[in-house]
Amino acid sequence: MLVLDTNILIYYLKDDKPISRWLEAMVLKGEHFAGSTITVAELLGYTKITNEQTFLIEQILRTLVLVDVDLMVAREAARLRRIYRFKTVDSIIAATAVLLHAPLVTRDAVFKKLRGCRIITP
Repeated sequence: MLVLDTNILIYYLKDDKPISRWLEAMVLKGEHFAGSTITVAELLGYTKITNEQTFLIEQILRTLVLVDVDLMVAREAARLRRIYRFKTVDSIIAATAVLLHAPLVTRDAVFKKLRGCRIITP
């Protein structure tokens, strides 16, 4: 299981070739993907989103194991936010990966300092 940061899905939606190829290779290997429900809010919250983009995002979201922001995630996010001074959204995504004991796939350099979680940068 790999936890996808929101930026990976945004790059995919923008048809970023390296991200698209990497994700396709992972699917062919049988890899499964997870994400935080906060990613849903980030993706669908874009003010200029079109109906076509909304439809595509909804299709992608159906392929993910979505992890709710429950009390355990919130507490871990708070701990990570205190230690690393992450933004709240980033701390929730990082907490999701930490609690799942899964690598976090991201292009966001802020996560390089995160310890106890493998970071994959395709």
